[in-house]
Amino acid sequence: RPAAPPAAVPTAIPSPTATAPQPAATSTPRPAAAIPTAPAVAPKPSAEKPVSGGVLNIVNQIDIAHFDMHTEVTSLALQALAPAYSQLVQADPKDELKIVPDLAERWESSPDGKTYTFYLRKGVKFHDGTPLTAADVKATYQRIIWPPKGFSSPREVFFRNVDRLDTPDDYTVRFVLKNPQASFLLMATNAFNQIYSKRLLEQKGDMKKDVMGSGPFKFVEYNRGVSLTLERNKDYFVAGLPYLDGIQRYVIKDYGAQNSAFRTGKLDLMVSFQQGSTPKERELMKKEVPGMQVQMRLAPTARTIHVNMTKKPWTDPRLRQAIDLAIDRQAIIDVVQFGEGVAGGAAYPGAWSMPQEELLKRPGYRQPKDQDIAQAAKIIEEAGYKGLKIPILSRTEYSYSKIAVLLVDQLKKIGLDAEVKVMEDAAYWNLLRGKES
Repeated sequence: RPAAPPAAVPTAIPSPTATAPQPAATSTPRPAAAIPTAPAVAPKPSAEKPVSGGVLNIVNQIDIAHFDMHTEVTSLALQALAPAYSQLVQADPKDELKIVPDLAERWESSPDGKTYTFYLRKGVKFHDGTPLTAADVKATYQRIIWPPKGFSSPREVFFRNVDRLDTPDDYTVRFVLKNPQASFLLMATNAFNQIYSKRLLEQKGDMKKDVMGSGPFKFVEYNRGVSLTLERNKDYFVAGLPYLDGIQRYVIKDYGAQNSAFRTGKLDLMVSFQQGSTPKERELMKKEVPGMQVQMRLAPTARTIHVNMTKKPWTDPRLRQAIDLAIDRQAIIDVVQFGEGVAGGAAYPGAWSMPQEELLKRPGYRQPKDQDIAQAAKIIEEAGYKGLKIPILSRTEYSYSKIAVLLVDQLKKIGLDAEVKVMEDAAYWNLLRGKES
């Protein structure tokens, strides 16, 4: 899980990421545009007052397959739609150890740690003018925790400890857990847990073609392959926010074209944590774009290899172990992210992660890779997989396809014959969810 998000960012976009639950807090204004994994510009001095107005022009590297974020896993789709929604609680974009209010203005936990009660703001409305109540929060989390037949809920696993959901009144939601869970509040901050309208869910069945939230921005239109438009929600429940009149996201898949759009002023902000930009490129662009600022920070970015463990040979743990050993994570950071970043383990680098000095001693992370490769090659030889042909399906986005090419060379070192096939994002996820690969 390499994480190195260099970014050319002349405009501030908050980046809510949290790693530890905190006690109930008082109401805190929500940032104007919450885009969960984007690098953020350092805040301006407090002496400067925010100026209202203007449209933020930003890039989207992919076409959005659909609008139902409860089923999605890609952050590139989430970033585009998150400003249209609210959550129960959210991570503080300025402090990863804090959890702050959103729809829930306060909350409390029982002495035994098994019950969390959230008290909702009153007067919140969805973009269609209908009130948002505890029934909408309950319907949303029921869908995530206990998905209906035929519905895929990637974050179901986060809430398996939830026994039941109660709504004592229109503005109170109670989660009753089977056992105490220190990470429960953290799970609730996940930006994919967007609160949907119960009425619309019952009417439509899904949200693949609809965007109806209560967030700071309202959906206007989406032209596939061209752009997605959001406008300011004048009825947003945080007074005075958002500052922007709107957000315009242009679908530009080619990295060179993104740079050109930024240079010519079509884009105000270009987040490069997915595709990367070399230090030399950034220095050159700073000379070409007056006033350009570059903000560098770590962002948790998972580069995941999915295997179908219901089919041979992936049912064999030895094959999976050998591949894990063979992956040279530092080489991926060096090549794809130009050496900017660190490898992450089960938890991304931060308050909850294993210290780097310990992680880099573990199999699969050790440098140099000689010991890992020798061990992996021995496993492959003894298991009879030497020469096994492995098709690697990759998304078109730069970093994924580049990593896939590197994997071919890394797997070759342990006796595996891999080949890359690149697919558009929508086709990739449909294939993955259908378990056809």
